[in-house]
Amino acid sequence: MELDRLVELYRNHGYLLFTRNNLYALWDTLDLDLLQPALDPLEQVAQLQKLQERKENPTANLEIRQKQVTDTTSLRKYYVGNVTVYPDVRTDTTNGAEKVTTIRNVTVIQRSDKFKPKIFPQYIYLTRGELYRQSRYMRTMNRFNNLGTWRLVDIQQIPRDHTDTVDFVMRLTPAPKYNFTTNLEGSFSQSVISGNFVGLGINVGLQNRNF
Repeated sequence: MELDRLVELYRNHGYLLFTRNNLYALWDTLDLDLLQPALDPLEQVAQLQKLQERKENPTANLEIRQKQVTDTTSLRKYYVGNVTVYPDVRTDTTNGAEKVTTIRNVTVIQRSDKFKPKIFPQYIYLTRGELYRQSRYMRTMNRFNNLGTWRLVDIQQIPRDHTDTVDFVMRLTPAPKYNFTTNLEGSFSQSVISGNFVGLGINVGLQNRNF
């Protein structure tokens, strides 16, 4: 858990490619003071007492260190580059011409005209030129998933070669515009005083995801 916390901390400070493979933990159960020879009888008694205490309450020192890496890209800080959104990704994406719109540094490319490009920047928390933060990446991902407008949300992180910039490509698969649900419930009760009762309940729901 501590290694995961440190990795998340690094990724929230620009280190996009930093992973747990960059770290390792070193345990040390020895106490160097106990290994030093003591000529003074009083010091020897103190060492014996301390050794007995360590046997009763074992302790260990823990150091988390960074591994020696040959690929330094994992130690590079990245900044947000271009953000491209494909809001109408489907199995067949060959029909129709692409319509490209750029608004507030967000490029929207769609073949249909179902989505207004101006709605996307307010849900994207990745600003061009800012330091990459994994928390903002996850916040953007969760925001689009919670909207319900799209059935699948995929955000690719694409670091540029030999640079400190990472581009983001969002591929969104729309959900059906309308959601229709029905629910039928029944109940039956018996009473000596009032007799038998039968109850039926029908619930019908129609959701317009665009609304």
